[in-house]
Parts: sequence; C-alpha cells; structure tokens
Amino acid sequence: MAAICIGGVCVPYTAVLPLLALALKWLAAKLATFGLLPKSAARKLGLDLGTSPSRVKKEATPSEPASSPEPVPAGSSSAEVAVREIDTIEDWEEELSSSGSTSRPLVAKFTADWCKPCKAIDPFFCELATKYNARFVRIDVDELDELAAKSGVAMMPTFVVFAGREKKGSLSGANEDKLERMIREHCSRRVRS
Repeated sequence: MAAICIGGVCVPYTAVLPLLALALKWLAAKLATFGLLPKSAARKLGLDLGTSPSRVKKEATPSEPASSPEPVPAGSSSAEVAVREIDTIEDWEEELSSSGSTSRPLVAKFTADWCKPCKAIDPFFCELATKYNARFVRIDVDELDELAAKSGVAMMPTFVVFAGREKKGSLSGANEDKLERMIREHCSRRVRS
C-alpha cells in the first residue's frame, strides 16, 4: 500500500484528503473565532461567526441557561458564584498558586465549545460552585490544548480537583452524582450566614 511517511508517521494516500479537509476545517474554525473568515464561508461550514462562548457572555433566554454566570463578591447570597474562565497559562498558574496559598482547593472543568455533554452539565457545575468552598474554573481545551495535555485530559468534560499543584481527584464524563461525590470528598461545604 502506498503511503506518505513523515517522521515515523505513515498515512495511506487514501487518507490524505480527509485529513487535509479536517485540518482545514480546524483552521477555518480558528479564523472564524477571531472574525478573520468571511461570514458567508463560516455559515456554509456551520462555524461560529467570530464569538467564542468562553470569551463572550450571552444573555440567557427563557429556554436556555446562561453559559457562564457573572462574578459576584465573596459572601454574596446570590445563587451565581464566579466560575472563572482560564484563557492563558498565566491565568492558570495564578489560580494554582492561589489554591496552594489558601486552604481552598481548585476545581477545574476542561471543556470545549463543541461538546454537548460539557454544555449540559455546566449549570450543575455552576450550582456546585455555590455549595462548596473552592475556586471553580473553566478551561477550553481548544484554546489551551497544551494545558489539557499536561493535565492528562483525554475526553471532555474532565473535572480535576487540585490542592496547590497536587492533583487530588479526577473525573471524566458528565455524571452529576459522581462529580458532586468527588468534589464533596475534597472540598468543604460553603458556610451560609
């Protein structure tokens, strides 16, 4: 069978076109995220037209919950508690350092814009942020793929609890009961006054 080999990776000729199409669609999605792809081309490809849910907060409609709640001050009685979007490695390092200097664990949700189970469990994840004394963060694996790889993320959603820089627990999949059980094991409940 004829193949193209590059650095120990061989790809049959019959797979070159599908792989090229996949790579071009990924590139088009990245260009659309930054508004660099013509809107007509983005619509034909079924891509997002220049906004990324991790960067833009959209208004909730009656049938759809908000994608991410607005931050509220500590001690607030509001049902919404900040779930911080991590956009850079520096943001991530800051959160890990903060987690190590306090007794509050860090609960990270590794997610992707295209992941339906990630979107389905997001309201529950935000609800857990109101119940437990921990810092909750959301990381888009498409934007921070090196961080996802470093954290051992193989599927979405993946939830990881850190105490300082030490990984205390991990869960892959959108199972609400298992997620709350893992968080309860590593985080104390928030005290209401």
